[in-house]
Amino acid sequence: MATRQSTAGFEQVDATSQGDNLAAYLDLMTELPAVRAYRRRMVELLAAGTEDPGRGNVSGDQRWLDLGCGTGSETARLASGELPGTVIGADASLHMLARARRRPLPSPEGEKHPSVGAADARRLPFADGAFDGCRAERILQHLHDPGDAVAELARVCRPGGRVVVSEPDWGTMAVDVEDRDLARRVLGAMSERVPCGWIGRRLPALFRAAGLEIVAVEAHALSVEGYSSADGFFGIASGALRALEADLLSAVDTARWLAALEQREKESPLVASLTGFTVCGRRPVAS
Repeated sequence: MATRQSTAGFEQVDATSQGDNLAAYLDLMTELPAVRAYRRRMVELLAAGTEDPGRGNVSGDQRWLDLGCGTGSETARLASGELPGTVIGADASLHMLARARRRPLPSPEGEKHPSVGAADARRLPFADGAFDGCRAERILQHLHDPGDAVAELARVCRPGGRVVVSEPDWGTMAVDVEDRDLARRVLGAMSERVPCGWIGRRLPALFRAAGLEIVAVEAHALSVEGYSSADGFFGIASGALRALEADLLSAVDTARWLAALEQREKESPLVASLTGFTVCGRRPVAS
């Protein structure tokens, strides 16, 4: 059974009592095969940067940044051998960082935990070129000024290194309900409720604005069946309630939407999907 999303957003995680629910949601997302697949692809794109022309073979202790590490699940996986060298997790939420610091890492030397610390994505506390590669996943959607965060990722990445970001595009949400006009209004309102709901399609432009050379732009579909799973992963009901609270959706449309979801589920398992984008950019090497 999927864990229902809270009506509080991640941008407010430390200011609400919903931290545990939001942390559970982050861990829930790792159950989606599509999430595991694009995460593997992000690793491939990052690691390939060590062989980029002009970069040469990188030896010694490589350093990687996992920005927006959340509960530390991916930081721990990467630090357990997915990437060579040292993986540093960074997140703005103290609640999430507390969880990440308790996450065990397999180690022959005894119990170890991911290396994580607090950081504002728009003002990273790292020197220029501090990392061989940087990754960020599903965090730019929560920022009103995501371009600043992409510029910071480019700054702290070494020349020749890569920045890889994966974000959903909430404007691509599709839910199988009969009333198309209602679906357009509700899904549009839900997208507007996210601070940067169309971030997926904007990534290439933001990378170029930050001075990064585009290496790859890839789309991936996230899809689920069943009302409970669709609400747990995508917030098809709770997102509508959040839009109602923000005066982006009328009470009448919200009620009709919830009834339409329930009706569809009675007839057949409801289908919902969302398109995400993974973009890889390379920091140019000075000539």
